[in-house]
Amino acid sequence: MHTIISRREMLRVSAGLLAAGVVAPLKTVAEAETRKSVYLPSLHDRARLAIQCLTTHCDASRGYVPYFYTRMSDRPPAMFLAIWSYGDGMGRSLDALALLRHMTGGGLDQPADRVMRAALIGLLGEDGLSWCPAEPWLMPTPHTRPSWLQQGALLAFTTLFQLTSEPKYQHYVERIIQALDERLVRKPGLPATFPGDTYTHLDGWSPASTEPNEPFLLYCASVTMPLLRYYRLAGYEPAFRLASELTDGAVQAFGGGEKFFELGHFHCESRIMISLLQRGIIKNNAADLELGERLYKKARALGTQSGWFPEQVNNPAHNRSNLAETCSLTDMLEAAILLARHRNAAYWHDVERYVRNHLLVHQIIDVGWAKEMTPTPLEKHLLRFNGDDRTCIEGAVRGDSVMPSLIGGFAGWGAVTSMSDDSTFSNCNQHCCNAAGARALYDAWCYAVTEEAGIVSINLHVHRNHAAVEVVAEEAVSPDQLGVLRVKVKQERRLRVRLPEFLSAKEMQVKVNGSSAQARESGAFLDVGSVRPGDRVEVTYPMKARTTEERIAPGVFTFRWRGATVVSASPTQKIRPLFTEDRFLSAPPDIGPIPSREFESL
Repeated sequence: MHTIISRREMLRVSAGLLAAGVVAPLKTVAEAETRKSVYLPSLHDRARLAIQCLTTHCDASRGYVPYFYTRMSDRPPAMFLAIWSYGDGMGRSLDALALLRHMTGGGLDQPADRVMRAALIGLLGEDGLSWCPAEPWLMPTPHTRPSWLQQGALLAFTTLFQLTSEPKYQHYVERIIQALDERLVRKPGLPATFPGDTYTHLDGWSPASTEPNEPFLLYCASVTMPLLRYYRLAGYEPAFRLASELTDGAVQAFGGGEKFFELGHFHCESRIMISLLQRGIIKNNAADLELGERLYKKARALGTQSGWFPEQVNNPAHNRSNLAETCSLTDMLEAAILLARHRNAAYWHDVERYVRNHLLVHQIIDVGWAKEMTPTPLEKHLLRFNGDDRTCIEGAVRGDSVMPSLIGGFAGWGAVTSMSDDSTFSNCNQHCCNAAGARALYDAWCYAVTEEAGIVSINLHVHRNHAAVEVVAEEAVSPDQLGVLRVKVKQERRLRVRLPEFLSAKEMQVKVNGSSAQARESGAFLDVGSVRPGDRVEVTYPMKARTTEERIAPGVFTFRWRGATVVSASPTQKIRPLFTEDRFLSAPPDIGPIPSREFESL
């Protein structure tokens, strides 16, 4: 027997159920059609842009040596080689290029890559160190430096050894380590250091720098990060010993670490911070980890939540404490990743904000804005090239090809809310930042999804293709501001998703194959449970609006947020505003291929 109820009665009962929360209201077709979603660019697509810069912003006639300095405001723009183009700049480029080739599936056997590798090997001297050749824009005789020239070469050869397992790269790394170890000056009660700044066969060692903003002991310790990375990969004890002596010497010279981030070059000091964290993780040393974390927090206070960090600390000269260096951002990103993995998962919130904001917006994706820059008269410019007074010289390029070669690179001296504040340095680029930003893209991509003991952790809410899962991150911006993480499962695993900042598990909605699923809060993560190949997991959560007012060296800035994403910032500085609507995509981007293997970058 069937009971028949009237339409009026059906509406009355339905309204009661809705009011009681027993059933959820259905979206109408019209409501579904008006829902607007946006997407951030994929790290994969930005990596392809970075590869373009790493392989075009260089002198192909000299083995793809990168042009280190670019004066973007010159008429026409000019780029030129410098001391840092060689072991340091080329080494950084090769390190990032190899990582990004692996990330994008392009392979290491590309013509530019082969030539660049051969050129870097060709800079190695009989003593094992990386040397600069004699060039009109360098010195009249070949020279070497024990610090940054070697750190770039160590970075590159360590990464190439990691990706290829070829013994020759291991040989190059260990020869550099042996040569550095032989030259290190050790005196009782004093920090270990090198004999001088530069060395030539003609004149021997030049005196060590006494510049207070760039302490020589910090320069000496620049090699510690790649040394400890190589030790983690190969267990080569001399690498650990050398890194420890240089790290301890720098810490001793800076009051046990208390004087770090009070004056001088941020990137030099943040490298020591990373080395302390690396060593603490390798040896499970609580003192190193505590000091590294304390330094990270001190450095973090000098920047913004969005990932702007200064090139210089408390240095009023030439506006440089008011400008960001992408190398500084990369160091902070890598330190936050290490802390999140080994100290406190809450540091993933820092990583997420850095990646979604200043890492992406400080990448150069167009160049028309350079025409708005105010030129600095050459005689007053602080970045000079030895051939500036000659119309035709090797080692420099002037003209229309300069700016397009920077597409895919990163801000060398970036403003807070724009690409440039139109000051002299802000209107220039330094290539170390192009390579550092490229490395940071790999860092973010690599650690966005990690797997251990059958558990897949989605650490960052960004697009990522992994052997076990495929992740697409969506932002629904109307009628509600929601984050939507769409996960396609490819291998049977236990799945957990990091809880976004300021949210709890009860604010997260999880569906598996269209049906609501129970998930429990597990520390900083939401434990979804076991998933199988073919499962579709959807995690939805509110993206809370908030406003932060941040006081840093350049002034006070206001940021308006949607979840972890800055949607606007003020005051807007002069050239190429960063936080604009056009940085979002209206459709999901290409998230790239599944990597053949997962290689860690730290």
